Amino acid sequence: MFKFIVALIVSCGVLCGAVPLDLSRAANSEFRDDTADDGKGGWTDQGAENDLRTLAPGVIRCAPVEFRIAGGRRAAIVLGKTPRRDFASSARIDLNGKTLKTLFLLHAAAWLPAFERPLGYIRIAYMDGSEEELPVLSGRDVGNWWEPTALCNGIVAWEGRNPSSVVGLYASSFALRGGAVRHILLRRSGLTGLWMVAAVSGSATEEVLENREKSRVLREKGDWKRLPFRREVCKGSALDFSFLLDAPAGKYGFLKVENGHFVFERNDRPVRFYGANLVHAACFPSHDRAEELAEISARTGYNVIRLHHFDDKILASERRDSVSLHPGQLDKFEYLIAALKKRGIYVTIDLFMSRKPAAGEFPQIRNDRDYKLAAMLIPEVNRNLKEFSRNLLTHRNPYTGLTLAEEPALLKLSIINENTPFHLIMNGVSKGVRERYRAEFERRYPGGMKGGEPDPELFRKFISDVYIAYYKDMAEFLRGLGVRVPLTEQNFIASPNLAVHRELYDYVDQHLYYDHPVFPEKTWELPMKFHGRSVIADRLQSPARIAPTRLFDRPFTVSEFDFSGPGDYRMQGTPIFAAYAALQDWDALNRFAYSHTLSNPGCFDAADDPVRLLGDRLAAVFFLRRDVKPARNCVPVAVSPEAHKDYRQLYPEAAGELALRCRTGSIVWRGEATRLPAGTEQLYALAPEITGEVRKGVPVLRNPKKLVTEVASSTGELHVDFRRNLFRAVTPRSETLILPEGETLSGGILTVRNRKSACAAGVIALDNRPLPESSRLLVLHIGNVRREGLTLRSSGMVVEDYGSGPLLVRKAVADFTLALPPAEWKLYALDCSGRRLAEIPFERNREKITFVADTFARTGPAMAYELVRPAP
Repeated sequence: MFKFIVALIVSCGVLCGAVPLDLSRAANSEFRDDTADDGKGGWTDQGAENDLRTLAPGVIRCAPVEFRIAGGRRAAIVLGKTPRRDFASSARIDLNGKTLKTLFLLHAAAWLPAFERPLGYIRIAYMDGSEEELPVLSGRDVGNWWEPTALCNGIVAWEGRNPSSVVGLYASSFALRGGAVRHILLRRSGLTGLWMVAAVSGSATEEVLENREKSRVLREKGDWKRLPFRREVCKGSALDFSFLLDAPAGKYGFLKVENGHFVFERNDRPVRFYGANLVHAACFPSHDRAEELAEISARTGYNVIRLHHFDDKILASERRDSVSLHPGQLDKFEYLIAALKKRGIYVTIDLFMSRKPAAGEFPQIRNDRDYKLAAMLIPEVNRNLKEFSRNLLTHRNPYTGLTLAEEPALLKLSIINENTPFHLIMNGVSKGVRERYRAEFERRYPGGMKGGEPDPELFRKFISDVYIAYYKDMAEFLRGLGVRVPLTEQNFIASPNLAVHRELYDYVDQHLYYDHPVFPEKTWELPMKFHGRSVIADRLQSPARIAPTRLFDRPFTVSEFDFSGPGDYRMQGTPIFAAYAALQDWDALNRFAYSHTLSNPGCFDAADDPVRLLGDRLAAVFFLRRDVKPARNCVPVAVSPEAHKDYRQLYPEAAGELALRCRTGSIVWRGEATRLPAGTEQLYALAPEITGEVRKGVPVLRNPKKLVTEVASSTGELHVDFRRNLFRAVTPRSETLILPEGETLSGGILTVRNRKSACAAGVIALDNRPLPESSRLLVLHIGNVRREGLTLRSSGMVVEDYGSGPLLVRKAVADFTLALPPAEWKLYALDCSGRRLAEIPFERNREKITFVADTFARTGPAMAYELVRPAP
């Protein structure tokens, strides 16, 4: 009877509480999309790997409102325009006199306009003929559907996951003047942006969403204690990893490619590189500071530094052009290179990153994305790129006596940073650059327009042709300047369609971040959102996501990787990434970053972060010292040579997870002429032209769906348990055990019973001997570290302030047991510089040493220990 009364009241035009509105006539899209960019939808028209099919029909409650999710082909309203195409401009919801005082939307956005710019408008037409219109503002009322975070007027009411990201929907409320409503018109603003509305509800009374957001400020109390820290590493200490370097850099001549790996001209052994990025102002230290920075880098175990985003700051602040180098800045830059070289540290650079044109120089270029595309097609911009490159590469460094083109300590070179044209052109460029591309497309393909827009597949072919011609020309130009080092580009986007472009390069480079910040309001400004999840529980998306992008016949490097944010599992990332990079037999890794300013650390910086820096020690031995063995077996991924067809931004998840067991990477399939890599045991087929068995005895995989809970590498050294959140790497000279609170895990000589807080435990032989024979061991117990004053929103890992106080370490306690032969062992706790704090007592039981690792130890907070005995 009660349900009947409610239904009767609603049908008579009075809404009782907040109830769902019927969208069946207004809806124009479904949540599922099987084919990307086909112009048919649904959702954002980005294909099966990036749609909202995980949203099931039914009811979503967000007090005090209830939303009803419909199913079928007309379930949602999608309005707006993207860099790819136009969607619908408006949708009308008829109410026929229902009274409304509050309107609620369950919605999200993609390709958002700038903060607080209108994504769309809500126009209310009342029965008395009057109207009111309300803006829906980016970052205030609606946010990105990827990695959603609470907004001023947007509560995250639903979260799910698709193959590309965590996704979600926002519940927002809009107060109306009130009255009997004829209809609601949702319309787009005209700015680039896509507005996706999954459900609408309304109330006849004033209602507000329950927002329980509060801020939490980290202080030194409870589970957090002050951690003394200084950047310097004590010479000769257990944290001094300079023994891994071979100084000076360049002593063996230029780097070259041989048999798919890097070697030097005068040393034919394959060589690897591990290091970090120096960014922006950190590339221009004073001479004294450059010496300090180079020494710290060497003692951290870095043998390569990428100098990044220096190109704008190496110019005069007030300039007439964007190619003339500032003498003072150039002096600092070149002195830093000399200081690094002296210690055995190589450098790598890009020739364009973020250099801004001078006033009036290129009016059509608004940002670095515009420049990257313009340099491929517009002659005057390409000349600008070449002139800057000439000035930089041919200036003689007074501290080395060499130009960069002549410098063997210049390891390798990327021409333009993150310039994947398919991605850039689809994600928004200025009108001037887009019109130049369209005009050239129409010139080359007079019949290539469909409905006023370029045919998507033909346009991608055009983009591909433009890119290939540009790259070949730039490579020839650089060789003409005398540049001898390996060249690359497109170090961004893990798309199988890029493999045919990457065949042009001497080596393949990639970037990958886990828990990269999301910006709910202004890009690169606080607040920033992180998810804080365990990368193990996320099935090791990093490094698995980029593993298939490697080409088997040339070196593979990662010039940017990081596990960002203040999450409690971030200590997992660096050792795991380096271990699998070694299993894959990759060639160089650069964490992003060591520092941006050398003073105020940001969310990516390792300079004041013991979690990253201690993780670097494990990474250095796993990867640089080659403690983790490469897999002998491999499963290559066969991709099509037709780069413009069937564009997909990512490889299937199953292709990436091959990297946890054996080597993987791509081969461009050209039929019988295609050579399979040595050790091929199966072939993963992405190329549609592969229809049957391609080689006798080599089975063909076609996107297997089986998801396992544990994976062991074919070498037996690496093992991951997704369900229990465990990882171990066990090698003769080093081990790491990564485990959550309450778990126990054993390796070869190391067993850890973790009593409190997630941690990464490790043991490293510092004398290059097998662990049982070593006389000097570094033992690591890496918990979490944050800065006092860090301010988080209560809803999750949304950072409002990184804090400016001292470092605080989280209380972490674990029982460490090491199976070592009897000897006069001594155990010392170390501070973050490697200085011995105190001798630590331990229990000796036959051939086992047991001690309690406690970051709150009475001797002083510690996450590193030195275990020594007299040399045999």
